[in-house]
Amino acid sequence: MQKGLITLMNERNLLLGPIYAATGRATTPLSTSQKDAWECYFKACESGILTRMLVEQCPQCRTSERTLVAQTDRYGDRFDTVLCDGCGLIYTANPFDVESTGRFYRDYYRSLYSKEGSRLQAVERMFAVNREKAAASLRMLTYLGLRKGEDLILDIGGGAGWFLHPLMEQGYAVHGADYDAELIEIARSYGIAFTDIGDVGFAGLKDLKPKLIVLREVLEHTLDPFQQLADVNALLPMGGYLYLTVPPLDELPYGYGDGRLIGLLQNAHNFLFDTKVLQSYLHQAGFSIIACRRNLRILVQKTAVPRRSPCLIPGNAARNLALLKRCETRTQYIWRGLSKFMRVLKIPKQDQYYIKALLLRIVSSTARREHKLFLETGV
Repeated sequence: MQKGLITLMNERNLLLGPIYAATGRATTPLSTSQKDAWECYFKACESGILTRMLVEQCPQCRTSERTLVAQTDRYGDRFDTVLCDGCGLIYTANPFDVESTGRFYRDYYRSLYSKEGSRLQAVERMFAVNREKAAASLRMLTYLGLRKGEDLILDIGGGAGWFLHPLMEQGYAVHGADYDAELIEIARSYGIAFTDIGDVGFAGLKDLKPKLIVLREVLEHTLDPFQQLADVNALLPMGGYLYLTVPPLDELPYGYGDGRLIGLLQNAHNFLFDTKVLQSYLHQAGFSIIACRRNLRILVQKTAVPRRSPCLIPGNAARNLALLKRCETRTQYIWRGLSKFMRVLKIPKQDQYYIKALLLRIVSSTARREHKLFLETGV
């Protein structure tokens, strides 16, 4: 196991509980193929094939004071998760360096996180899930007034094109971009135009001129969220749109990630955003909010050029720390018990999501209000 980094003088140690200590033990069930993949990954860390760097300041507000809340993830990997005292951003203090990040996603990422018997099965499942969700996506395109066959939709980090395929079938102009050559070939076999950005990055997309960019579950993987959002801004015309999704801190008390931080932590995610921090990043990157839900499904419009301006968010760190602590109390047992019960019954993941969403609308007025927004905008 890779050795941890030395705790900084301005870092308070406040682990949320024993499960967050660096024991090297996984707390989530792993398939046989995953166990083999993790063994291979840990050997790569021990041998120096994968190395980490130290982030000394918060990437959002540049504050160096922070609180250490976890030294592991649900898979038993060793890295430090901290809470910024200045703005409340939760981030990895020792992420992979730039070279190791590329190597990790190319050689290890997919096998570590896929439980299916084969990669093809995982891809087929993603196509099926997105076919079920297509109605909401089409509702969003109608809400924005996108014209079929004219206004281009660009999905960055789009895997094998599972989000775009139902839209293409309805006559929309689509284009995908990803780093994974195998997934890109699958996408092209479905007739979806795709660009490999593994070597050229966003520069390979500069001539596309999309009206809408989709960035789903991508921003949390980057080393610099502002820069990635600024790069997206540069691809859009003034007035163009970005649809963004990330794992939401604010949904933890309502069962997301089984209702506690350990259920969200993984070595591929460098950030866990709350609404205030993410909106700060978006404003700095030149976007105005159109719709924003607590589960961090966000629709924004380009209205300015990016300008990095580190921003303190008073009270947000205390609020987020209190949320994390509350999620470790017995009040969360109902959500964790529900998740375990549904897994025992072998209820499909997508059905588990719908059941939790229904229960959440029963107990939360915010969820009921945001569901109306979803029905109107598809966001």
